[in-house]
Amino acid sequence: MEGRNTLQREGDLRSLPLKAGVTALPGILMMAVAGVARPGAASASAVALGRCEAFAEGGASDGEAKVQVRTGTFCWKNSATDPVTLADIGKPVFIEDDRTVAKTSATNTLSPAGTLFDVDAEGVWVTTR
Repeated sequence: MEGRNTLQREGDLRSLPLKAGVTALPGILMMAVAGVARPGAASASAVALGRCEAFAEGGASDGEAKVQVRTGTFCWKNSATDPVTLADIGKPVFIEDDRTVAKTSATNTLSPAGTLFDVDAEGVWVTTR
C-alpha cells in the first residue's frame, strides 16, 4: 500500500458580487446572502465566505461592484456573551458580526462562520472554506 499525493488549495482568492450600498473593509469577515457578499452580521440565512482582502464599496445595485475574499484560517474576536473555548475545536462556530464569532447559533439566529481551529491569546482561529 502506498501513500497518496493529495492536492491542496489554501487561501483561495475569489472576486464576488458585493451587496448594493455596503462598504467592505480589509480584514473583516465576509458572508453571502442569496449569492451576494456583505460584511458579517447576525443572520440565520448567511454563508461564510472568508476574509475581505481589499476595500470595496457596493454600487447602486447588487453585484455592480466586486469584492476580493480569501478563504483560509483566520483569527477573529471571541464573543463576549457566548465565548468559544478550546473544548470546541473541530466544531462549527457562528458569525456574530464582521469581526466576532460565537460558540452557538443563538437559537438559530446566527450562521456558521466555519470550523474552530484554535483559541489562543490572539483570538479565535476559524477555518472558512
